Amino acid sequence: MTYRSYLAAERRRQRAEAKLAAKQVAQSEVRAFEQKIDALQSIHRETLASIDWEAKACSLPPLPPVASSYNAFGARLRSLDHLTEFPQTAADLLKEALQQDQEAFAAAKTSHAATLATHEKWRSLGIRVLRGEPQAYLDAIKELQPLTSLLEKGWAAQFSFPSSALVECSLETDDESASPPRELKILTTAGNLSVRAMPQGRSNELFYEHICSCVLRSGREIMALLPVETALVTVTLESMDPALGKPTHKKVLSVALPRSVLSQMDFDQVEPVAAVDRLGARCDFRATRKGEPFLPIRPLTPAEIIHVAPKCLPIEERFTDAQRLRKSLQELAPSPPEPPPQQEATEAPPQ
Repeated sequence: MTYRSYLAAERRRQRAEAKLAAKQVAQSEVRAFEQKIDALQSIHRETLASIDWEAKACSLPPLPPVASSYNAFGARLRSLDHLTEFPQTAADLLKEALQQDQEAFAAAKTSHAATLATHEKWRSLGIRVLRGEPQAYLDAIKELQPLTSLLEKGWAAQFSFPSSALVECSLETDDESASPPRELKILTTAGNLSVRAMPQGRSNELFYEHICSCVLRSGREIMALLPVETALVTVTLESMDPALGKPTHKKVLSVALPRSVLSQMDFDQVEPVAAVDRLGARCDFRATRKGEPFLPIRPLTPAEIIHVAPKCLPIEERFTDAQRLRKSLQELAPSPPEPPPQQEATEAPPQ
């Protein structure tokens, strides 16, 4: 092989590597774009853990700490070697160990007091929530901070409680925070990256799917957090009115989400738009409409929602029963064996 042919082969190899690297970058960008689109449409799929308010209301307080002589016992064992030879050293070791036991007991009491206060706060909140107190619902929302995944994406949420069985959730966002990407990224047949403006109709459809996914997610979180039977979710959009030159707020979707219906949905397979439409949502949306795809609507009101109040549970009686059960178990626990009596030394009889 001549030097000229070697250089030509090297240039061909470099061009091939550059094309391969460009295709890999293109595949990575398209994959990231598709993941972003999927994230907009799948907010409702995340598994949520329900709050067991009955368990919190019936929970027993933590047991108080017990003074321990662990360090003092160890010091007495170690002092046996110094008792006859270094009596002062043995006394100092025992004094220091007693001080350590006292400090450990004081720290345990401080920790127990904090734990007891936290337990009492959640037990009291659990009782109030199961009673259906609206203020208790608000306190639970402040403590647990639901809908954080929506708040991180530019949504704002407000809650009100017309009754113990119904919660109103108002979701609000602007077009810029929640709108899908404006560019469409795809791979050509040659494996190269193609970037072009997303069609307005497709962009509107993605926006509507994102809104419906957020509505289902808010309903799931509300049902997991509070013992209500229905969530009334209303979506408000903030957009710039070109005729007025200032932002305007309009309600674009309103739907009632009953617990009985949400509990039967398979959220890994459900289509958000189809689910919201089947629940009888009020929404005037058309992807191909010129100008605004959403028109203002009259939202649902609590008077239009049929709901059944949840049953009140005798929480105080259950808590008393739990305390009685703990006391009976403590009485049945075997008591520690008593140490054998020490026998007094007797003088040996004279030989």
